[in-house]
Amino acid sequence: MKFNIICGTNNFLIEEEISKIEKDSEFEVAKLDGSNLNRNDILLISSSSSMFSEKKIGIIQGFLQRIIAEEKSGDWDNILPELEQVDSPNEIVFVEQFDEESGQKRFQKTNLIRDLNCPIDVLNTPKGKGSWAKIKEWISEREEYFGLKLSDSQKNFLLDESNRNFDLIDNELEKLSLFSGGGQLNNQDFNELVSLSKIHINFDLLDNFFGGNKKEVSKILVGLFKDGVSVNELIGLLNSELHKILEIQSLFNEGINSQSQISDKTGIKSEFYINKLMKSARQVDHKRLLRIQHDLLNFDIKSKTESFNQILEFELLLSLT
Repeated sequence: MKFNIICGTNNFLIEEEISKIEKDSEFEVAKLDGSNLNRNDILLISSSSSMFSEKKIGIIQGFLQRIIAEEKSGDWDNILPELEQVDSPNEIVFVEQFDEESGQKRFQKTNLIRDLNCPIDVLNTPKGKGSWAKIKEWISEREEYFGLKLSDSQKNFLLDESNRNFDLIDNELEKLSLFSGGGQLNNQDFNELVSLSKIHINFDLLDNFFGGNKKEVSKILVGLFKDGVSVNELIGLLNSELHKILEIQSLFNEGINSQSQISDKTGIKSEFYINKLMKSARQVDHKRLLRIQHDLLNFDIKSKTESFNQILEFELLLSLT
């Protein structure tokens, strides 16, 4: 049986690659959440036949990282060698997403992955020397796809303000395309339409806040306040995200764990966004989330009824919560 691995830090490119497999394949394609599968489920994928084509292609997300993490349990002993030995035309594409390149590199160095000896397609967001030009080239490709004509400064703004997040850039390009109907946009319309600073708050600030990266939180806050974002606006955005994370934790408690089910329940369609929220829901303690929400509510009330240095105290609040 054949295996392939798609892994990396660039969620947009990974999802785009999955879409290509689904759209271009002449065979039946099944997309599965690896966090919910047991040993029999995996073996069944390898041996089951398709009613519509010569073979099946199973796209399984997050499974390899899971069995590496659960290695000591013994539940997955020899599962991959067993699959390799199955005489089947079916294929499995393992999809593994990472926040940092260091995690992806450690993953590839594990004995399990090295022993697997199958094709690995690494899709990371470019970093370091030459990365600016590579990302800008990608923006130009998507610009052409959407029929836009952006100025060089507009492209630079998208690259800078998105924190090099391909999902966010693509969302903004699609929005600009719908507004302009294709073609050029003047700077006033561009600036009014692009909302990367608020999206940047949702992802970057929360990631660093939950991770306890106080220096980075302070750096982000200083930049946002300089850009004119108010403390009350920040509180509203943070509370909105906390509410979504708590909602997902509640769904976990009900036994609802798959990405597709949670997306349906919450109404959040972006795979990148739902994955970010689900990761936070798994990693951040429920009591801590409630405490943060309570502290933000009290701060919001205080900011509207008392006179004090809101920016200084808000930064202090985030560093202590």
